[in-house]
Amino acid sequence: MLEYGLDEDAITTNRFDIHERVDRQQMEADGVRPDSEAATEEYTYYQGQHSFTVEVSEIDDVGAVIDTAVDGGADQVGHVTFTLSDEKRAELREQALKQAIEGGRSEAETIADEIGSSVVEATVIDASDGQVSPVRREVAYAGDAATEAPQATPTTTIESGEVTVRAQVRIEFAME
Repeated sequence: MLEYGLDEDAITTNRFDIHERVDRQQMEADGVRPDSEAATEEYTYYQGQHSFTVEVSEIDDVGAVIDTAVDGGADQVGHVTFTLSDEKRAELREQALKQAIEGGRSEAETIADEIGSSVVEATVIDASDGQVSPVRREVAYAGDAATEAPQATPTTTIESGEVTVRAQVRIEFAME
């Protein structure tokens, strides 16, 4: 992944395991009868897993990063999650809060107008609710990297979808 140009900080190991495995079916594949004494021998091998998360800031790079991982030996790609940077999240939350407050004030003024009153001030404002809904896409790749044909250009494409930002504001207004 570093060959692609990513910083080391963009790659985080999630899991690293090496387990001893025993395969008795291997004996049958070698022509040993299952009911023979030789079939009780075991074929021992070791299986490793190194899973990691890669953070990419440019959406257009996602497919190329997946292809680079596969070219580098990855034999399974789990999923891709599209979300927002902390800066963009804060910016959009601020916009959503402003819209929610403007909407609340507008509704309060409409209600006050209908009852022959006017809005004096906001007495309670609670903006603790809100959320960012990332988009998760499953990647349909699982194979043996050693047998895959090398690719000249990145071919993996993933549609990102829209990340949703919501803000909820509870406002109580004093009217007179």
